[in-house]
Amino acid sequence: MASMSQTLALILPVTGVSHCPENSEWVCCLHCGAHLGLSQPSTQEPERMIGTCRKCGRWYLLDWHPHASEGCMILLPDHASLLKAFAECPPAGESPAESPLPSDNPPDGAEGR
Repeated sequence: MASMSQTLALILPVTGVSHCPENSEWVCCLHCGAHLGLSQPSTQEPERMIGTCRKCGRWYLLDWHPHASEGCMILLPDHASLLKAFAECPPAGESPAESPLPSDNPPDGAEGR
């Protein structure tokens, strides 16, 4: 049985793509600096990828062409943050309020990349 869907407003950190110093075609995690494993779920949208960090476990949504200098990456919330935001979400039919996630800010200086 399908349940009624709700709208969940989240505040997600976004920044320019963080290239790894050793290879400009690699993308590095904003938290720990390790290079991300990239997955491209749709061949119809080759610039949209999911990046996962094998070192610290963070996930990112990337909108970027690997050979382009510009693009953006969005830090996705972890499981606990999503559960917390969903628990604070108003019931279906009520106006959603912004539900900020716990701050998981990138290291100093990473915001402008």
